[in-house]
Amino acid sequence: MVDDTSGSYTVDIEFDDEVFVPIPAADAAGLQEWAQETAEDSPREEGFDADVDELAASLFTTAEFADEDAVLNLIYAPDGLPGAALVSVYVQPTDDTALEPVIDEPEEGTTQQVLPFADKSADVARIIRVEAPQEDDSTMGLLQLQYLADGAYVEVIVAAPDLGELDAGVPAFEDLAQSVTVTEVDEEVEQD
Repeated sequence: MVDDTSGSYTVDIEFDDEVFVPIPAADAAGLQEWAQETAEDSPREEGFDADVDELAASLFTTAEFADEDAVLNLIYAPDGLPGAALVSVYVQPTDDTALEPVIDEPEEGTTQQVLPFADKSADVARIIRVEAPQEDDSTMGLLQLQYLADGAYVEVIVAAPDLGELDAGVPAFEDLAQSVTVTEVDEEVEQD
């Protein structure tokens, strides 16, 4: 579980630590230390034969892409490290009762689909699935889970080169988004 206090609200997020590896908010030296410790102590994907230093370098590179504006950054690693995707969770209090329509047209060559989110109404939850070609002729997959829940707008962004891995992880990503709890902080209590 992660707690984050941002101004007048507190965010609690629960996640399965057998599926997700949290990336700490740290400077480069802190991320290198985290990567080394994580590489030494965490299970690995079957067939991943790199030594500890190579795994630590891979984790560090992934962590460098983590968004410092996210409430939480994770590595999706259901089969062990190095992991399949980078996951960033964003939370913002809101009074909205419905999501804004998706109006962005995908760039040429990019495919975009709007998919259902669990058993939720499309007014309050959806998944935007994007497949975008990269300059090196590879493909980047992106899932953007958007969810309105109890006065909060929750967005979980998952990025990976393999959309198959992302598609298989949708239930875990939905659970992650639905685990977010936002609580207003009582201003009077804080002043004491």
